[in-house]
Amino acid sequence: EEKRKSRMFNLKNFIAKRRSNGQALVETALFLPIFLVILAGVVEVSQFVVTTNRLTSAARAGTRFASNGGEDAGVLSAFRNSITNTMNVDENIWDVFTIRATLNGDGTGFSDWEFNHIYGISNTQTLTPINQLDVAALQTRILDDLQFDEDGNRITNVNTELADLRIVGTYIIHDMESLLNLDATPALSSIYSVNSLNVMRISGLNVVSSDGCAAFPLALGLGARSISGDTTGGDPFPTDFQYPLVAPNYFQFVRHQPNISLDNGTPEGTIFRYFLGTSNANFQYLKWNQQITSPADETLANSVRWPGDSLDYSDHADPGIPLAEYGYVVRGYAEPGNTLDTELHIEDFVAPSTAQLANDITFGMVNDPLNESIALGRDLRLIVFNSLEGGSGNIIIARFGVFKIRGYGGAGTANEWILVEFTRWDDTCGQNIDLP
Repeated sequence: EEKRKSRMFNLKNFIAKRRSNGQALVETALFLPIFLVILAGVVEVSQFVVTTNRLTSAARAGTRFASNGGEDAGVLSAFRNSITNTMNVDENIWDVFTIRATLNGDGTGFSDWEFNHIYGISNTQTLTPINQLDVAALQTRILDDLQFDEDGNRITNVNTELADLRIVGTYIIHDMESLLNLDATPALSSIYSVNSLNVMRISGLNVVSSDGCAAFPLALGLGARSISGDTTGGDPFPTDFQYPLVAPNYFQFVRHQPNISLDNGTPEGTIFRYFLGTSNANFQYLKWNQQITSPADETLANSVRWPGDSLDYSDHADPGIPLAEYGYVVRGYAEPGNTLDTELHIEDFVAPSTAQLANDITFGMVNDPLNESIALGRDLRLIVFNSLEGGSGNIIIARFGVFKIRGYGGAGTANEWILVEFTRWDDTCGQNIDLP
């Protein structure tokens, strides 16, 4: 009887365990799909967030390049450099636009709007076909964003702070791929077409005055006209580049306007060629301080090294006449005839450098630092002049402008020239402040 009871007990335990295992399998079978869907959803959302962040970074990189006066080709390079190592660059899943615009006098709309499609084939879900893009909605979105400052505070006086404001921007549309293949479902495909908009301000109506400026030791005349692609009007595009070694061509400057003057209406991206000379159609190298007696080419070589020495008032033990204010020779700016003035202002005088670039190709004293600025596409603040001081030949500062040097040729000869790209006027620089 005891044996029979023991067998019955073991049988019951066996059946209970089988039932428990079967219940666990049923529960697992019911719960596992739900768990996998939740896990896939978490991964899907994470991918969405990461992709959006990458788009934001790419849009910011493109806009930052454009805000420095970069042309569309450079904006595209900045965008592609930002995504190449982390995302698929297939043009079927991208549409990228650049924005250059000016707000109206009330700051409530646009007086000028330039919207260029620079990448993609108009195949994204948001943009099929391209003429269905709601540009008006995009403009409203930009105007809404501009209502807030960089700290997120709402602007109180739109008419004053946004009037005539110039902006640049990058708008990116990307069709991301769903891990669950949900993007293949027509009703869900638009969800996976994400976009990013980044806009930066360039200038506004209000100008903040400044006591003085740093500048690069080049002065450009206001009498020059922009180059042309042929020999009719202006200067034809040069072919005798000494640097860069791979010479640019006329058609890569897509925003260039041929045969126009350098004035308030000059659009950014316009290219000018200047020959070395003394008229207001030429360019001149500058010497910040006439009291320094270092060799002229050595002084110029120091000045063109980035970021320049127009504000360098340290003691380098250079030979020359000490400035009374410092008691030693300085490399920074001191106005000819008035060495107490050590701040660059509009209407101040600056002495031209007597240095030529003869033999610099061999010795690299000026060319090496100049080549570096060209290769890196640096924005340089240059002096612009329209006249010379009578008798002395010193230039009179008319304005400050931001330019990129794109190349040069004829160094050390009578036909020495530089090629510059206009970015913008810098009217916040070098204004004489009226003291009370």
